[in-house]
Amino acid sequence: MSTPQHVRGASTPEVPLLFDLLIVDDDCDLLEMLEEYFSDAGFVLRSAASIREAKDILEKCSFRTILTDQNLRDGTGVEFLLGLKHGGVESIPLLMTGDNGREIAVDAINLGGIFKFFVKPFSMKEVRHGVEAAIVRFGAEQARRLYAREVEARNDELNAAVRRKLQNLGDTDPLQKKQIVSVVEDSNASKEWAVTQIQKAYLQTVASLTRAIEAKDFYTHGHSERVYYYCSLIAEMLDLPESSRNDLRFASILHDIGKIGIPDSVLLKKGRLTNSERGIIAEHPVLSESIISPLPFLDKVRRIVRSHHEHYDGNGYPDGLKGNEIPIEARILAVADAFDAMRSDRPYRKAMSLETAQARLVMAEGTQFCPLCVRAFLHTLQQKGESGNSGANDLFSLWSDGAFIEVEPRLE
Repeated sequence: MSTPQHVRGASTPEVPLLFDLLIVDDDCDLLEMLEEYFSDAGFVLRSAASIREAKDILEKCSFRTILTDQNLRDGTGVEFLLGLKHGGVESIPLLMTGDNGREIAVDAINLGGIFKFFVKPFSMKEVRHGVEAAIVRFGAEQARRLYAREVEARNDELNAAVRRKLQNLGDTDPLQKKQIVSVVEDSNASKEWAVTQIQKAYLQTVASLTRAIEAKDFYTHGHSERVYYYCSLIAEMLDLPESSRNDLRFASILHDIGKIGIPDSVLLKKGRLTNSERGIIAEHPVLSESIISPLPFLDKVRRIVRSHHEHYDGNGYPDGLKGNEIPIEARILAVADAFDAMRSDRPYRKAMSLETAQARLVMAEGTQFCPLCVRAFLHTLQQKGESGNSGANDLFSLWSDGAFIEVEPRLE
C-alpha cells in the first residue's frame, strides 16, 4: 500500500497520478466519515461531492477503484459508472445504495457496470473488504492487459527477427534450408517460453484472489484443498487421464474465484438468502470464467469452472446444460464442492453429519448430480476417508512452488 495520503481539490506536483480510491457522495457527513476512515487505514484517495466534480478529478488522475453513491444530486451512480466504463476508464466500480436500490445494483452487476455494491446502513469493515477486493481485481486486470501487450510485443519481436534472418538466406542450398527450419524452431521455442512466463505470473495473481476470498471467510477456509482431495478420489476411481486430473487441480483452486465480486453482505450473510441474493451468488461461475479467460492454456479449466453448478437434469446454472453436455470434470467438481459445503459450518447452519451428507448425495443422483460420479465418490470415500487432516496437499504452497503449473502455450 502506498503512503497514506488524502487530497481533495486541485492536484499538486507531489501527488501521484494513480490513487487507490475515489469516493463520490453528496452526503457531506457520510463522505467525511468515509474519507477519514480510509485515509487513516492508509489508502491514497480523493473525494467528490458530485458527478461533475468527480469527472473533473478523473481528467487529471486515475484510480484503482471508484466508490459512489447511487442517488446524487446531478445523476445516478450506476449511470455515472456505466459512462466511465464505456469511456474506457479502467477503475473497478463500487456502488453504495439504499435498500430500495438493491435491484438496480443487481442489474448493474449483470451488465458489468459495477463490481460490488453496499446496502445502507453498512459497516465500514464491509466496505473496506470490498475496496480491498476491488484493488486486487484492478491489479489482476492490469496484469491481464500487460500479459496481452507483452505477448503481442514478443511475437512481433521474434517474427521480425525471423524475417531478418530469412532475408539473408538463399532458397536453393539444402544447408541453408536446414538453417531456415532451425531459425523458425528456435523462434517458436523462445516464443513459447515467453508466453509461459507471462501466463505463470498472471496465474499466480489470480490465485491470490482465491486466497483473499478464503482469508476473509472462516467458513470456506481450506475449501479448495478439500475439494481437490475429493476430486482426486473420484478421478482416480474413474481412471481419468492425467490431463483431466491436472485440469481438476486448477479448477479446484479457481472455481469460486468469482465470489470476489459478491458483496460481503450476501456472501457472509448469516440468514437464508433471498431470491435476488441467490441470483447474485449464481453469477459467480460466470465471473470466475471471465477472470481466468485471458489464459488460453486454461480453456478446458474455464469450461469446468463455468459448469460446476449445472445439474444433471438440466435445472442448474448458468447455461442449463444436462447429462453428458456437462464436462465430466465439472460433474466431478459439483459432487466434491457440494459434499464439502455440506460437511462444513455455514453462516446459517452447522455442518451436516457424514451420514446425512452422503444421503443427500444419493437423494440427488440423476437430478442435481451425475449418478456415476456420486457412486464413485461414495465408494472411494469409504475406503480412504474424508480429507480433514489426512495430508491432502496444500494447493497454494504447490502453486507457489510451481509444482503443477504445466502450461501448454497455444500460439497463433
